[in-house]
Amino acid sequence: MAAKPRILIIGAGIGGLTAALALLRRGYPVEVFDQAPALSELGAGIQVAANGARVLRELGLGDALDRIGTIAGKVDLRVWNSDERWRMQDHSAAASRYGAPHYTMHRADLQEMLRQAVLRADPDAIRLGMRCTGFDASAKGVTAAFENGERINGDVLVGADGIHSIVR
Repeated sequence: MAAKPRILIIGAGIGGLTAALALLRRGYPVEVFDQAPALSELGAGIQVAANGARVLRELGLGDALDRIGTIAGKVDLRVWNSDERWRMQDHSAAASRYGAPHYTMHRADLQEMLRQAVLRADPDAIRLGMRCTGFDASAKGVTAAFENGERINGDVLVGADGIHSIVR
């Protein structure tokens, strides 16, 4: 049986870390690269809908989600500059309807939960301070180029590097 393909992921945000964890749990060799020298508290409060929460629970993160998140009930959405009510959303039935609750949490807490889970699966999976400057792809695989001069070979390249993606 052939070895599983080596997967390079550019970006250690929520998407990149979730992809890495899912792949690691299935036995794929994964390396995640992020340009930041350290993953720090960025962002604000976010919502994880039931479909996303179900995926994270299936990845073994249910208890951690319950620790860092608040299960949403009724959410009153308002216009930011007038306090006018936009609409009311009721998420209290999400768990029974969709198989997982709807959560609210701080983005940094979610990212840290994912980072820890990836490192438990493979302590060497995340490399920080690695700014991707481009890549070459061929039938033989892919080579990611980094600002520090390193060139790293893999079989698959996943771009999870945000709105200004070099990989996209």
